[in-house]
Amino acid sequence: MADSAPLDDVAVRRYLLGRASADESSEVEDRYFDNPDLFDRIEEQDEALTQDYLAGRLTPAERTDFEQTLATMPRRQERLALIRQLQRRRAKQGESGWRRVGQALAMFIGDIGVSPRWAYALGAACAVLIVATTWLGSEVVRLRSEVQDATVAREAAQRESSAARGALEAERTARSASQTAGAQPSPAPSPGRDNILAVMLTPGLLRDGPVTRVSLAQNVVLVRFGLVLPETDATRYQVALRASSGDERWRQSGVRAREDGRRTQLLVEIPSAVLESGQLTLVVTPLGQPLSASEQYHFAVVR
Repeated sequence: MADSAPLDDVAVRRYLLGRASADESSEVEDRYFDNPDLFDRIEEQDEALTQDYLAGRLTPAERTDFEQTLATMPRRQERLALIRQLQRRRAKQGESGWRRVGQALAMFIGDIGVSPRWAYALGAACAVLIVATTWLGSEVVRLRSEVQDATVAREAAQRESSAARGALEAERTARSASQTAGAQPSPAPSPGRDNILAVMLTPGLLRDGPVTRVSLAQNVVLVRFGLVLPETDATRYQVALRASSGDERWRQSGVRAREDGRRTQLLVEIPSAVLESGQLTLVVTPLGQPLSASEQYHFAVVR
C-alpha cells in the first residue's frame, strides 16, 4: 500500500489478524507516529474482534488467526479475560435473583388462606406471575450488567489508549527534534527502573492453543508478571516457577493479592537470569491449601 493511500477497515482487520505481510505491518506501525486517528481506529477494531470472538461470530479461519495473534498481544489477553470474568459474575447475579423471586412467591402462597374452590385459579395465576416476574428480573439484571460491563471495558480502553498516546507523542517529539538537528535519532533514556519487561498472564485462557511468548532482549534484567486470579477468598499465595521437566527454578511465598476494582491479581518480579529458554510454568497456590487448589500459568521464553 502506498504512503498516500488511506488504510481502510479491511486492511486494519488484516493487520490485527496477523494476515498482513511484513512490509504491510511495518507501514501500519510507522503510520502510528503521524496519524493519531489511526491508533484509535485500530483500538476500536481490536475491541470489536474480541467481542466477535467471544460471541462466536468469527469464521473458523478468523478464529484460528485471532488465537494465534492472541499469544503475542498481552493487551488483548487482558481484555478477553476481563470480559469473561464479568460474564461469569453476571450469570451468578441472574441465578441469585431468580431464586429470591421463587422463595418470595412460595412464602406468599403459604401465608394466605385459600378455599378449595379458588385453589386451581390461584395456582394458575401464581404460575403466570412467577414466569413474568422471573423474566422481568432476569432482564433487569442483564441490562444492568451489560451497562456495567460496557462502562468498565470502556474505562479500561481509555486508560490504555491514553498511555499509548503518551508514548507515541514522546516518540514523535524525539523524531522531530532529531530531524531539526539534522542528526540520527538518539537512543531513548533509560527508565527509573532499568530494563523491566511487564507480562500479563491468565490461567486457562487457551487450553489447547498457543501459550504466551515472552521475548527477552539482552538488556532485560527483570520480568514483572501480572497473574490474573479467579474469584477466591484467599489473600496470600505461594508462587513457584517450574521448567518443562517439572524441576523448580524459583519460589516466592506470602505474595499478597491486589484488587483494582475490576479483577484480582498477583504481581511477581522474577530475575531474567532464572528464565531459561523454552516452556515454563508459574504455579500459584493459596497459602495453607493443598497443591490441588493451585492455578497454572504457562508461557514460553524466547531469547
